[in-house]
Amino acid sequence: MNKRTNNRLNFFKKNVKGKVLELTVGTLDFPQFYDKDCEITVIDFDEDYLSKAKKYSHKQIKHNLETKLPFPDETFDVVVAGEIIEHLKDTRQLIEEAYRVLKIGGLFMGSTPNASNIRAKINFFFNILPDVEHEHIRFYTDKSLSNQLKKCFPEGRTYFNGFLRGGLIWECRK
Repeated sequence: MNKRTNNRLNFFKKNVKGKVLELTVGTLDFPQFYDKDCEITVIDFDEDYLSKAKKYSHKQIKHNLETKLPFPDETFDVVVAGEIIEHLKDTRQLIEEAYRVLKIGGLFMGSTPNASNIRAKINFFFNILPDVEHEHIRFYTDKSLSNQLKKCFPEGRTYFNGFLRGGLIWECRK
């Protein structure tokens, strides 16, 4: 696990408690490291990943994150969106849905690559296109992510994670 991934995991572990909704992209196994007292629901579109998630989650739901989440209002204490928003066409909808399914006082947290990290700035200077690995269709800077989150979560905060290929981490209270 690289330093950036380890920082992200530690940030999530420190804040994940209670009834948790983990929005995944089939490659992060972070929930296996969360507090064992958490009641974890994992959502993904990949059946193989959901099968693997049975080892560390209470529920596994196959679902397209581009659509409304299949839960009643105010269901979860924490919603985690690790490395997912950059893959979605309509990030706004996912943020609104996270807000809807969070209990009052609940925490929405996540991470995404930082489109303005040092490596990206150097590449831009040399006219090299953005890194489009892993089918990223959205690119966030600290400012653009903060602006998007504040539409639902006025008190949201973002943090830089790493230097050269650094990412962004956020936490927002409902």
